Amino acid sequence: MWKRKADIEATGATMVAVVKENLNDEVKEFREVAWPGPVYLDEQLHMYKAIHGGEMTYHSSASFFAALLNPFSSLWAIVTRSKKLGYSGNMKGEGFGKGGIYVVRKGGEVVLAHQENEMGKDIGGEFAGPAAVIEAAQKAKL
Repeated sequence: MWKRKADIEATGATMVAVVKENLNDEVKEFREVAWPGPVYLDEQLHMYKAIHGGEMTYHSSASFFAALLNPFSSLWAIVTRSKKLGYSGNMKGEGFGKGGIYVVRKGGEVVLAHQENEMGKDIGGEFAGPAAVIEAAQKAKL
């Protein structure tokens, strides 16, 4: 998403990342490699719960191992892409919580709420990615 920052912010939107934990230098490395913008810590999981209907949702261990064993899975695609960007990742912390994307109008009205569904996907399978965020950000200005 950060690669499309200029397009998204041209709509008047501000992009931020929300993380649920900060172990060792994880957020520092994330900022250096993938997200040099604002990063907020949500240890109470408010954003995560809100985007998933009030409860924190998780990927199952079975789905993780199935994706790990399939060299053509979206999980491997994101691991490969992350390594090319220089992000080594780690096996620390809780990595099964599902996230998502919000586009929120000033005043709090949600214009886009997209739930992560499949581990390793760019926030969901049917999601149109940055194009959907740009479109929602344009609608949020109205």
